Amino acid sequence: MLYPVKAIISKATRKDGKNAINFQYCFSSTNRILLKTGIVISQQYWSAQRQLISKSLPPDLGDFDKLNDDLSRLRKVIQTLIEKAESLTPNERGQFVKQHSYPQFYCNSPVPS
Repeated sequence: MLYPVKAIISKATRKDGKNAINFQYCFSSTNRILLKTGIVISQQYWSAQRQLISKSLPPDLGDFDKLNDDLSRLRKVIQTLIEKAESLTPNERGQFVKQHSYPQFYCNSPVPS
């Protein structure tokens, strides 16, 4: 089953000019939560339509293939958490997923500061 999980880039730009990539999980028609990935890039290297980091990401900012693999793996982890919480109410499911999502446990790429 596909769950409503979408990779998005934050509209808030950090002091270093980069934006955080998060996953948005819609656990009901009116409620959603943001789950941090620990990945930050310049907004110009984000493809919102494909929900991926662009191939044009300069090598000194990271390996786009590895970062995209991390995003894919993270999406699968989040979907597994949602699946494990299916017996809970929608609000409890959202809290469960938020509590058990820790990007440092499954993101192998270095996080640019």
